[in-house]
Amino acid sequence: MICDRRGIFFDTTQDSDLAALIQASVGVAQAELDKATDGITALQMNQLSKYNAFELDDEDLPTDYVLVVDQTKGDASVRLGGANVESFKDMLRSAMVEHPGVKILVKVHPETRAGKRSGYFKTTDFGDIVTRYDKAVSPWRLMKNARAVYCVTSQLGLEAIFA
Repeated sequence: MICDRRGIFFDTTQDSDLAALIQASVGVAQAELDKATDGITALQMNQLSKYNAFELDDEDLPTDYVLVVDQTKGDASVRLGGANVESFKDMLRSAMVEHPGVKILVKVHPETRAGKRSGYFKTTDFGDIVTRYDKAVSPWRLMKNARAVYCVTSQLGLEAIFA
């Protein structure tokens, strides 16, 4: 549930309570920072995310990689975030240029994995370095060994900051 009187956090075309809160966060009392840290720790410890239909097994994950997050076509957060198909191409290119020779995992969106909506990346975008990763695994475990995380407007990006 989202309670925001001004707008929605993923819409960059208008103000939101969350954006205002972040902008005003300079000088936040230590007690509030501790409370936020405790909340993030609880999310991590309980492996909670927006999509929670996943296994806790992460044995097939490499130990060193760059994580690139795919999203579903037509998602409002992409459009209202000022992004498009080119944003995803640019993101993958940036990950490859900034981390030469490092394995790149493109995390498939849960709705794409379930066959409900297509993503922005196609099989032709993958090769020796870039691998499509569609296993349902906890995002917290997915980010554990990632040396960097790239996303366009996915909530997984916020969770990466928390991680």
